[in-house]
Amino acid sequence: MSLSGVRLTREGVCRAFGLSPAVLKVLEAQGVLEPDTDHTFDLTEAAAALVRFGLGQAAQAERKLAAVSEALRAISPALQRLSELPDRAMLDAWARERVADELAAFFTAFATLLARSSAALDRPPGES
Repeated sequence: MSLSGVRLTREGVCRAFGLSPAVLKVLEAQGVLEPDTDHTFDLTEAAAALVRFGLGQAAQAERKLAAVSEALRAISPALQRLSELPDRAMLDAWARERVADELAAFFTAFATLLARSSAALDRPPGES
């Protein structure tokens, strides 16, 4: 059975590819999917466009993750030294405890930042 020439409405595209109407609207606005003059989509062209889009998104995400990974690797030694500061700084007990508390607050905030960044990377395109 040949699928060339099969036409889909917007609803048909959503059902065939598991898209919500909102996501389809975003993909149309970005020029990923474009209906023909009869306001329908060619099945094979839509499938190819979605595959190209997905591959592009995957490549973009891979580049972002590589950049984040490199940035984290670059600061890792400084973070390690910072975590050891209370013990290496020859501080009195009160100051050491105070510095340790501040560092704990910093590392908690940093972990929250990393979690929020990861969540942002996980969001589908078009969501904010």
